[in-house]
Amino acid sequence: MARNNLILVSLRSELLRIWPLMVIVAWCMMQVVFCRDAEAKGPKAVVFVTNYLHRGDLSTKPQGKQVTDTVRVFASPGEYEPCVLGVRTFRKLTGVKVDLAGDLVSTGGRTISGQNVDLRIITETKYWTDKGEGQEYRWQPMLAESDLPGELVAGRTYTYWVTVKVPSDAAAGKYTGLLRFSAAGAPAKNVPLHVTVWPIKLLTPPQMCWGYYYDVARMPDDLRTLEYQRKIFKDAAEYGTNNITIYGGIGPGGTLDKCDPRHLPFTATMNDAMAAGAITRGIPVMTLSSTITTKAVADARKKYNWPELLMYAYDEPGDDERIAVAKKGLTAIKKANPELKTVTAISEKGLKALGDLYDVWVVGAASIGKPVVAEGRDKGKLVWMYDCGNRVCDFPFNRYFAGIFSWKARVKGNWLWGLVDIQFDHRMKRPMVVVLKNDYEALWRLYREDPENFNYTFNYVWPAADGPIPSVGHIGRREGIDDYKYVYTLQQLIDKATARKEPKARNAARESKRFLEALFAKVSINPYESDASRQERKRLGGDVMLGDWRPDSHITLDDYNRFRKGIAEQIISLQKTIGG
Repeated sequence: MARNNLILVSLRSELLRIWPLMVIVAWCMMQVVFCRDAEAKGPKAVVFVTNYLHRGDLSTKPQGKQVTDTVRVFASPGEYEPCVLGVRTFRKLTGVKVDLAGDLVSTGGRTISGQNVDLRIITETKYWTDKGEGQEYRWQPMLAESDLPGELVAGRTYTYWVTVKVPSDAAAGKYTGLLRFSAAGAPAKNVPLHVTVWPIKLLTPPQMCWGYYYDVARMPDDLRTLEYQRKIFKDAAEYGTNNITIYGGIGPGGTLDKCDPRHLPFTATMNDAMAAGAITRGIPVMTLSSTITTKAVADARKKYNWPELLMYAYDEPGDDERIAVAKKGLTAIKKANPELKTVTAISEKGLKALGDLYDVWVVGAASIGKPVVAEGRDKGKLVWMYDCGNRVCDFPFNRYFAGIFSWKARVKGNWLWGLVDIQFDHRMKRPMVVVLKNDYEALWRLYREDPENFNYTFNYVWPAADGPIPSVGHIGRREGIDDYKYVYTLQQLIDKATARKEPKARNAARESKRFLEALFAKVSINPYESDASRQERKRLGGDVMLGDWRPDSHITLDDYNRFRKGIAEQIISLQKTIGG
């Protein structure tokens, strides 16, 4: 009996010791049941609005007022302007549909057709990091695809990319409409879309070019056709490109209608690029072919009124050996063809040794602020610049690089590698490491069959069978080009107002000039040194994935749209002052 009493006392003591834990466990179990019940009764998804410059991914969650915000777009006639609609799912959704409820209508009854609103969804790829022996990845937004999904997975955020194409003859004013999101078994959610059209005619600088390096030899076999290349050129021009490289395409003896197996005929390529607006009269065109000095090419150029052709010779001569080879070759080329103009991508070291032998400099962006570039400009060299930093998934960088940085750097051309390019060899940090060298078709097959696991590092557009799909960087580039055009338009008005005699016009010009000076005081002449990747790694903490580096990071993402709106207001004010 004593023994049983001892056992009871012991059990009572143990229960008293652990009862708080039992209470906590019971409470947690109740919370699980409660949360499960709340989830079943709660919304299936949340629709929200955010600034398209803010990088998001599958794990991004809406913040505060984003859930109820209105989508607001500001643009000039003829301009494409994007905005973003986010959807955060709590459960799997079926029967999903996203569309615009009719047309956009102004207070005066004018309309912008709903067909001018393009709806896409951002698809993502895995970026494999250096951590965990290549077994860890993060999601990165990549392509804006027009094939909208009918099902959405639970616990993810989906980004719908909305682009308004304002007609060139659209009247100024505010246009409104509704973006609709619906799914089976859930009430439709409407988000107001407000489009303000400014009374502005954007001007295009006649000598400035935005170009892509493009080599049709790097396309998949089934898409290496003139018909598909016309789609490539049309898309490039639609996204602001007005210059593009013309590689190869000239057969033995300088024939223009035959070529090697991986290229396309030179005459057709040039004429198709011109017809699409992917190259522009008055701006020279880079070509790799050393046979552009033949009579056949000279006759064709005269017949079709082609732009001047530049011989691209000795790519990126930066070390002593390549500089020596380039110097010898360029001297021979110039001797044989004194009128021929040469071009290459080149850095500061290459320019110091070879600058006088090249007529057009495509300066690496990290060297653009060096004194040697200013010296070349003083000598009459045509100065372009380029970047090949694998930034196709980076919207803010591409907007910055094509726009305000190009204006600050005073270049006449802005280039990127590349429009479409599969890398020569492929080593992807992933559970199964794949190594392929120089086999384009094997690489394309790998990318096509398993797109989620690869970074499209040099494809600013993805060559899908039915047409090119833009990357977010490609879209960002168009926004940067528009930024440049806004600045150029304002500068033309400032010059015009400054030349007037009326004090009111001159004062207005000074005010707008001060506005531009304050804006560009924020832009570094060489952000690659002042705000480089090393600092970004420290700022972000750890591994930096593609698109993480933002030059001049003191310029906030919200600043870009404030700058654009401020420039537009200055343009409108000056137009009223001088009647233009």
